[in-house]
Amino acid sequence: MENYFIDLHLAINMVSPEEFFSSFAQISATIVGFVIAISTVLYSIEREKREERTDELRESLNDFFAHNHQLLSDLFHAFENTAPDDYTDDFDQVSGDFDEAVQKAKELKEESDSEVVIIYSHLAILYYSTLRLETRCDVRELKEIIRDFKSSLDALQHDYFHSENQFNRGLYKDLTKQDEDDIPDEYLLESGVFSRDDTNPIVEHLNENRISSPTNPHKSTVTPVVLSGKELYTIRAVVNRLRIEFGSVRTKSYRTLIDYDPHIVQIIKLTIAIIVAGVVIPIAFLFSFPPILDSLQISGWDLFLSQMVLLITTVLIFISTIELLLVQLRPSKNNLSCLSRFLLWIVDKLSI
Repeated sequence: MENYFIDLHLAINMVSPEEFFSSFAQISATIVGFVIAISTVLYSIEREKREERTDELRESLNDFFAHNHQLLSDLFHAFENTAPDDYTDDFDQVSGDFDEAVQKAKELKEESDSEVVIIYSHLAILYYSTLRLETRCDVRELKEIIRDFKSSLDALQHDYFHSENQFNRGLYKDLTKQDEDDIPDEYLLESGVFSRDDTNPIVEHLNENRISSPTNPHKSTVTPVVLSGKELYTIRAVVNRLRIEFGSVRTKSYRTLIDYDPHIVQIIKLTIAIIVAGVVIPIAFLFSFPPILDSLQISGWDLFLSQMVLLITTVLIFISTIELLLVQLRPSKNNLSCLSRFLLWIVDKLSI
């Protein structure tokens, strides 16, 4: 064992610091170039695939909106007759700017306490969203349209049309303009509140999807009521069906440009970490070690310890390189390990 350490000591003393640090810096620079090249190729391939999926999503969403545009228009205008005129006038002033119409609906929803006005605002968002989608709208606009549409559908379903056998009496009163004493005590969902033509798109939608009213537990009959498009339950049934259909379309947004995060910041930081640890530091040692060795005559063991430090740094560089490639191959959130976070912490400290 003693002979082993003697041989190791002699081998270390034979190492030229200039050659070691120069070779180390060159290898690290090669690794950086390799990582950047691979990351660029993987990024291009991944983005091309996501662009194709995004086009498919845009086409499916456009078909969904085209199919349900008239239905949503009918629902929107049904509530338009019950909403106060000062609210409906806001949308009458919108001349083709559907983004502005959606923004007005959002503001109206936040400012009003009336349930009729809030529902009217949500229906306005749904209706005008079908007009916002253009053939080549950018990813940001596409993401916003999907988010707004889903948010309004969820709000209508969960906040106002969530029960089959019960309904908010205040909303029924606002819609029918009836006195409190004239409101029926049971099964408000089945009561007619809209004056609609039996041939309107709402009824067509109900017939196509075979939607009928749930059985009234307060009646002796067990036969479901055929909906005419005038009942409160009609709105609930249509909203629920739209949520199901829209959910199917929305599943196509997975692994598109909408949810794409290329981790550019993380990649840049990791690349900087590799450059600092593998290129800058060795070059610094290259300039500082020879005079120190000449004046202080550092022993081989001291050089051995410094090389061990650089060996550990090399291991960290290797692990970071592998992780950097994994970030590109399987992009997801928060997939950096503790070691990478440690290196990023070092980079942050060095950049202060």
